[in-house]
Parts: sequence; C-alpha cells; structure tokens
Amino acid sequence: MMILTRKNESRTAMDLVQITDENSRHPARRVLFELLLAIALSVGCWYTFFSMFPNPVDPIISVLLIAGLPVGLYFLCWNPFLGRFLTLCVFVLAAVFCAAAYKHVWNGLLVLTNNVIEILNDQIKAGLVSFEAAGDSVDWSTDVFLTMIPVILLTSMAIVHSIYHKEPLLGFIFTAFPVLLGLCMKIRPSIWLLILLLLSWTGLLVLSAVARPVSRKKNRPIYIQNSQNSMLPYLFLGITLVLLLGYVLLFSGDDYRPPQTVNEARDAVVAAQEHLRYSKLGGDEIDQLSEGDLTQSHPLAYTGNSVLTLTMENPQAMYLRGFTGGEFKEDQWEEAPEGAYGGQYTGLIESLMEEDFYPWVQQGRLYSMLQSAAAPSNVYVNNRNGSSRYLYLPYEAALSGDALPEKVNYKKDYGAFTKGLTGQRQYIFQTYPAIMNDYSEKGAAQWIGQLKASSGWEDYSKAEAVYRAYVYDTYLSVSNKDAAALGASGIERCEGKSIAYTLDYIRKNFEEEFTYNPQQQKAMKGKGQLDTFMNDSYSGNDMHFATAAALMFRKAGIPARYAEGYYLSPEYISDYLGMDHADVDVPDFLAHSWVEIYVDEIGWFPVEVVPGYYGTGQTQKPQPEEPEKLKEGDDETYENVIPEDSREPEAKQETEKQTVSWPWFVVAAIVLLILIYEAVGRQRIHKRLASFAAIHTDEQVYKMYAYAGRVMAFDGHPLPDNPYDQLEELSTAYDAVTDITLAEFLRLVNRVRFSEGHLLEEEYETMNRYVRNLAKHVYGASKAGKKFLMKWVRFYI
Repeated sequence: MMILTRKNESRTAMDLVQITDENSRHPARRVLFELLLAIALSVGCWYTFFSMFPNPVDPIISVLLIAGLPVGLYFLCWNPFLGRFLTLCVFVLAAVFCAAAYKHVWNGLLVLTNNVIEILNDQIKAGLVSFEAAGDSVDWSTDVFLTMIPVILLTSMAIVHSIYHKEPLLGFIFTAFPVLLGLCMKIRPSIWLLILLLLSWTGLLVLSAVARPVSRKKNRPIYIQNSQNSMLPYLFLGITLVLLLGYVLLFSGDDYRPPQTVNEARDAVVAAQEHLRYSKLGGDEIDQLSEGDLTQSHPLAYTGNSVLTLTMENPQAMYLRGFTGGEFKEDQWEEAPEGAYGGQYTGLIESLMEEDFYPWVQQGRLYSMLQSAAAPSNVYVNNRNGSSRYLYLPYEAALSGDALPEKVNYKKDYGAFTKGLTGQRQYIFQTYPAIMNDYSEKGAAQWIGQLKASSGWEDYSKAEAVYRAYVYDTYLSVSNKDAAALGASGIERCEGKSIAYTLDYIRKNFEEEFTYNPQQQKAMKGKGQLDTFMNDSYSGNDMHFATAAALMFRKAGIPARYAEGYYLSPEYISDYLGMDHADVDVPDFLAHSWVEIYVDEIGWFPVEVVPGYYGTGQTQKPQPEEPEKLKEGDDETYENVIPEDSREPEAKQETEKQTVSWPWFVVAAIVLLILIYEAVGRQRIHKRLASFAAIHTDEQVYKMYAYAGRVMAFDGHPLPDNPYDQLEELSTAYDAVTDITLAEFLRLVNRVRFSEGHLLEEEYETMNRYVRNLAKHVYGASKAGKKFLMKWVRFYI
C-alpha cells in the first residue's frame, strides 16, 4: 500500500512512496470491505428496481446472479494484467451472448417491458399497449433470466471498476439508472432497499475520498488509505452494510413483493377518491360486495337499509348490473383485460357505437326489433345509499331516457357510468319484459328465429359478428394458476359442449360439493382465495361462486364475465306483480354476484350459479349438441391493423455474432452496421412512401394509419388506444396543415376495418396526401436535431 508524504512545506508537487508488503498488515480488511460494498451496490440497485417492477425470475436465481457476478469479477480483477482487459472482454462477451441467444434475449426484453407497461398503466393510466411476447410464463422466466445476464454483467463490471479505481461517478451512473427510471415514472420503491442503495453510494464516496493511488500508471488498483491506518471507515460502514444487507436478504420478504406494494398504494388512492366522489356521505350504513376482489371478501353483515328505491310501471324481476369483471388475476377481477382495446381492436367499440350497437344494452336493441315485444315500461330510480358511479341498468334496458349515450358514459363494453363529479343519484330508464328468465337452448333458438325475420336483423347481425369476434378473442383467457385451481372440477369434459350442458354441469357440481355461506372468511395469508374455495373450504359467498363459474365457462370455451349488482328475484318481486305502479325498495341484502355469458347473436346473458338462486326445474339435462361457435375463418373477424414492424434488431444481432479481436475492427464493424442500417432504412421508407400512392389495398390503409401514428408520436402527440379520446387536441395540432381533418381520416380507416366495402381511388389518394403533408409539417416545424433524427434515424421522411 501507499502513503502520501510531503518532502517540505514549499513543494507544490506530492510524491508517491511505495509501502512494502511487510508494512501492509491488513490486506484482508480492505478486501472484505470492498467485496461487501460491491455486493451491497448490486443488491441495492437491482432489488430496488424489482421492488418497483415485477421480476419473473425465481428469487433464488436472482440473488445468485445479482450478488455472485460482482464477487466473481472482483477476484478476476485481482490480477492487474487480466483486469486491464476485463472491461473490454465483458462488453464483447455480452455482445456475443446477445447475438447467440438473440431470440430469448429479445423476448425477455419484451416481457420486462410489458411489466413496466403494466405498472405504468395501473399507476398513471398511461394507456400503453403491451407487446406480444412468445411462449408462456415458464418460457418468460427463462427468457428474462437470459436477458438479465448481460445487463447485470455490465452493471457488475461497472461496480467493480468503480471500486478498484475509486471512480464513484461510474458506479453511481450504472446503479442509479434503473432506480431513477422507476422514480421518474412515479413508482414507489421499497424504503429499506432504497436506504441500502443510498448507504452503498455513501460507502463508495467515502472509499474514494480517503483513497490514494498506488501508481501514476493507469489501470492500476487504488487502495483505501489514511494516515493513522485507522479501522474507523471500515468498521462504521462495514457493520452498517452487513446489518442492512442481512435484513434485506433475510427478513424483507414483505418489502420484496413489487406487484402488491404498487397495487396497494394505487388501490388506496383510488378507493379514497372514489369514496369521496360516489359514496353517500352521511347516508345510512349498508354492507356490500367488494366488486370482484376476493382478497377483500368478508363475512357479510347486511343491515337491511335501502340502497335503491325503484318506482316501476309493471314491476318485474331484473338484474341491476353495476360492476363487471373481464380479467381475473391475483384473486381479483378487473374491468377489462390489459390492452384489450388496443392493437388490432383500437377504435372497435367506438365504431360499433356509431352504428348504434351498444354492447351494454345489446338485448334492448333486440327487443326493439321484435314487433311482438311488449312496450317498454318506465322505471324511476333513486339511489339513496349506493355508489353513484354506476347507472344500474337491467339487461333488457332500452336506449332511452337517462340511458341515452349523451346522458351516460358507456365505457367500452364493460359499464354504464354516470357523468359529473359526484355521479348521478336520480335517473329514469325503460325496460322490456324478459323473454327468458333462465337460459335454455330452445328459448334462445326461438328468440333468434323471431329476430331473423325482423327488418333490422341484417344491420344488427353485421355489427354483432364483429363484436363477437372480439369477445371470443378476449373473454376466454384463464391463467395457468387459476386453471390449476379449477382442475378438480373436471370442467374440461365440457369443452365443445353446449351452453346448457355446461351450465347444468356447473350447477350440479356446486350443489353436490359446495356450500353457500355469506359469512365465509378470507383464505389464510399466503393462500389463494380461488384455490382455497375450490380445493379446501368448498364454501363461499356470491363472489366465490360467480368467479369460479365464470372461469369454468371460459375453460369450456364459452366467453364469460363476472357481474355484480342487485338482483330482484321473481320471489322478491312477486308481491308487486299485477300493479300498474309500485315503489320497490332494494335493500343491501339484495346485493349479488352472477355470471354473464355471451350467447352468439344475442349478446351478454345472465346465468345463475349460486345454489339457492335458481330453481332446479329450470335446469336442463346435458345435451350432446354442439354450441354455435364463431368459426376461425369468419369473414367478419377483425383484421390485424398493426403493420410489419420496422425494427431490425435481428440483423444487428446476427452481425454481432462474429468474434472481435482488435478495437479498430470493432469500430469498423459499428460503422458498417450504421451504413447498412441507413441503406436498408432509406430503401424501406422510400418503398413505403411510394406504395402509399401506387398500391390501393386495405393493407395500405392500415400502414398509412400506423405511419401517421408514428409521426404524431415523434411530434409529441402520440395516438392513444382510442384516438377519439384526444380527437380535439390532435385536430387542433394538425388539421390546418392537411387536406382533410383527422376525423375524416379516422372515418376512412374505420370504413375499411369494419365494413365489407373498399375505398375509392380518390379516397386512397386523399389518405396518401394526408400522411405526406403530416410528415412534411412535422419535419419543417422541428429543430435541426429532431430533423436529423426524423430523417436519418427514424426514417419518417
């Protein structure tokens, strides 16, 4: 080791004096401290990152990778000759590894990116569309593991280099970037992990502050030093790091659970603001179901206080639907699957609504088409103590009164939400008498037969076929975990069978094996709610039965969703039958969960699966007939509008497979790749822009739409999943410089996507001029740097 001595007071230069090995009495102390610091920096960096974003890799493997690589590289750098070239070797090794396993690395990057997108969509409602990653969860774990190897390898090399050469800035940049990425996205990390990382940075700064170089030569290790050879820096930082690192690795299981931490924080904020907006402050106390969240299930203690008061003409039984769940994950239902309305389904629901096809009141349209149907009756609602967020409507509601689109917010296909800051507590709607109170194959066939003879059937059937394709593509998913929980039910034997057969099977299974218990407690901590219900307790309330049945229908190939609201059963309404007008009270004990299945050509239809809520005489014996399914080759299926991806990572990675021996060859290879990238990119954009004018096909319309979206995103105005949400803002930005408005451009795109006709030649040319003028405007309004990026890097013009 070296000490710094001053020859005399007047000298301006300082000399370095070598201390012999005999005088260096404590080399092990330095090594242990630096090893501990390297591990703490790596663990603090990556554990903090994974406390904000989910990590699909097994925790044990993650620990070995995150903590093991810095240790191995530290001892490799012990040899000065090897350490001199190790940095270059690590970069080359990482490049060769990525090139050799580029498919797995690319897929792993997509999975990690999807995790980030999921958190951003949940946390800040970013509205981003997830990428399509190949394989299942097992493949994803392997791919993410392979992706993490080169990334953590490079970070570990930076950490070891900063410790050996006492360059704290390098270590800070590499270890701070993953954490700052999450913090900039407003994601909250684990406080203990963040403290560990901050303390590690402090240790690196202290180490660099008291260090002295061993030589003026470059690439030589720098050892910690102080004039008294004191143990204080080692002792203080070492003990603190050991205690905190030990706590993080051994006792912070609750801290290292990224999805739960983020979701709990988000849910608390959302629940608080919704309570202030939609709950009746100072109203009567009521108990209610937890909107499909089994983790919040509790013994129901209904008070009997009124939730709604209905003034009904011709009172009848009905389901008053509020919440619906389209995706079940982590034991709770969410209103819509992630990304369900993006990608190839962007603008689908809005286009259907323009054709007066509203999935939420689909049955109401069917009743209006029947000449034999009775006239709808009025229902006046006073929401006394329920959530004013929902406009509680039955399946048979007509599109009239306060149910008109201009008075209610039909959010996609999963809800009728009230408008206004605090919702709406008084409203009126009209409803038709139900043709079927319980599902039957015969009743559905007769109903469809009558509908096909009506004058509005042709227009309705076209819109329904398009929506049906979306339904079958969206509401059949069941995770592997939930499928395993359903395994003992034997629902697989219902695959390919009719709705009536599957419904009867589920009801019989529940009647014989399960018990309805509104006082059911939550599952013990660490156990899944659905798994406990299906394989342990065999007892649950409405939410448990409806959840399990919805997933069982999906496993059988029948689209299904979870629904929650209030059920006025025939028995409850029987006292009011025959009255012209009646005030019907809806107390909190009428809260109920049920399943809604999609019946081809009819729409969403409620079915009862909770024992005691249906009559055994209504169920049908299993029938062998096949259900009427949507065929894969149906002409009405929704076309994929995502054009061919413009990225060329594989070409680059294939080039990187070659072994690089000399730095100049690396530079030459990089320059060659840039030239190839430029040549291929310029040729591709030239062909694409030329094809817009020369080729008039539906596929070109999709490509022009995607091209316009990329240019707008480059200009700082990204197209959302639903462009109509920001139509006014986007129109203000671009309508003045294009031949047609953005609304007209979207109308032409939707004509191709949702109708059987093709555009005229003039309309193709109009769209071509729109995208060209748009690109020229963005290019001309950009600064020099963005112009270069737009023309020579992104290839947008």
